[in-house]
Amino acid sequence: MSDTPRTIGLYVDTALEHARRVLEGVLDFAAERPLWTLRDYRHDSNAQAFASEDLPPWTGQVDGVVVSVGRDEGVLEWIERGGVPAVNAAGDLADTRLPSVFTDVESIARLAADHAVALKRRHVLHVGYADSDGSANRKRALQRRLAQHQLRLGVYDLPRFSTDPHEIAADPGLRHRLERLDRPALVVTLSDEFAAGVCILAESVGRRIPDDWAVLGVNDSEIARLHTPTLSSIRSPGRSIGYACAARLDQLLESARSRRGGIDNVRVAATDLVERESSRGRRRAFVTDVDRAMRFIEERGCEGIRVLDVARHVKMPLRTFEIEFRRRTGQTAGNELRRVRLERAQDLLANTQLPTSRVADLAGFASASYLAAFFKRVIGVTPSEYRRRARAERGL
Repeated sequence: MSDTPRTIGLYVDTALEHARRVLEGVLDFAAERPLWTLRDYRHDSNAQAFASEDLPPWTGQVDGVVVSVGRDEGVLEWIERGGVPAVNAAGDLADTRLPSVFTDVESIARLAADHAVALKRRHVLHVGYADSDGSANRKRALQRRLAQHQLRLGVYDLPRFSTDPHEIAADPGLRHRLERLDRPALVVTLSDEFAAGVCILAESVGRRIPDDWAVLGVNDSEIARLHTPTLSSIRSPGRSIGYACAARLDQLLESARSRRGGIDNVRVAATDLVERESSRGRRRAFVTDVDRAMRFIEERGCEGIRVLDVARHVKMPLRTFEIEFRRRTGQTAGNELRRVRLERAQDLLANTQLPTSRVADLAGFASASYLAAFFKRVIGVTPSEYRRRARAERGL
């Protein structure tokens, strides 16, 4: 760990939930670097232009910067005019000289293809954006993954990017493509906003969600939880991306001092697909306290919550909740919490290169040593051995 004070700039659009998760990850890393000072240069990604004579707002003020930008004209040169090392928390510039950390498209493809198989949907359409490398890479990865299940992928790319679901739904090309889509189908979209646009369009053309079109978004943002119907979505690993960005930037700053070589890009696996109404349908109207508790554990179990927090969420006295939960499910709420955390830890160990301490944090375990003891007791091996075996099974 460096003993040199650092001032680090953050250039992300915090109006986006994914970007806020990235920011949380940077803050996690900064908490481990007491000599880091952070400066916020948040921006609106929809109103950004990079004129040739402009200087970035962090110029002369920071030692390095974490940015989140796409392939806009002039953006790479603009960032370089800032005169300090930079790391991009997005994949659109992964083929340039700017080090990038981004969601592994293969992990998104795996989750989406597995969802198509589970839903028994033979027809799958990807709705993306024409001028996005990230969108194109996801499409190709999904094609490869679906081919393993003897499924083919249809595609439609919006000619212009938008975060407005109603504007997306108004695209005539999208309407034409979806009206010709064989049913029942799964529509995999670039983002939750795109998924919401598809659902709005479904209503206007008389298609039922999810009977005719099951719809899957990406990011698990606020709109996925607030939209009607609620949107199934692949949760972006934004916090892990932010942490990895900060770690890469730290290495870049150290390499500048020691004259070591360059830094490779980092891909972070998405591990969670949250099923909601847009692909699973509406749940029965009657939902018990235990149903709500199970959903709360599934969605928040890796955030360090306790059984008491679950009982408070469903507004039940702790002892009454414990008795009712065991009566309805045949197990304790504590065991269910541990199951959710174990599955998350297994996914992270098998699909990422994150250190064990970081896996423990993201899976909701108190420490790496507790995770190791838990693995040894339940699985029979250490987390490191589990990772080695999982990678060996996949030929890695």
